[in-house]
Amino acid sequence: MSDSRKKKRKKKSWSIYKLGLRTAVYTAILTSIVLFLVLWLAYGFVPKEAGTFAGLFTVLVFIVTYGVNFSLEYRRLETLERITKNIIRKRFMEYEDVTTTYHDEVDYLIKQAIKSSRTIE
Repeated sequence: MSDSRKKKRKKKSWSIYKLGLRTAVYTAILTSIVLFLVLWLAYGFVPKEAGTFAGLFTVLVFIVTYGVNFSLEYRRLETLERITKNIIRKRFMEYEDVTTTYHDEVDYLIKQAIKSSRTIE
């Protein structure tokens, strides 16, 4: 693999890493705060014990959230990259199997890339 390909792949992985990291951090912090308050106020845990459980829970939630988010975003960006590479190589295909369920910027780009592929064809 050439150096430019390695750099592009590394840059893409870094972008997806940052995207998943942000969501995982916010989710983990918010859920741990809620868990701490519930354990402390509703169940009468000592703040130190509640903090320990919330801290362990934060790590678990972070790992799970990051893993799920990373895999979903990676798949979507791979799909977008595949469509644009096929357009560049003038390989026009039907993309009926591509689903857009999140209705965000990435889904919009995927839809536009499919329309562009059909228009150029």
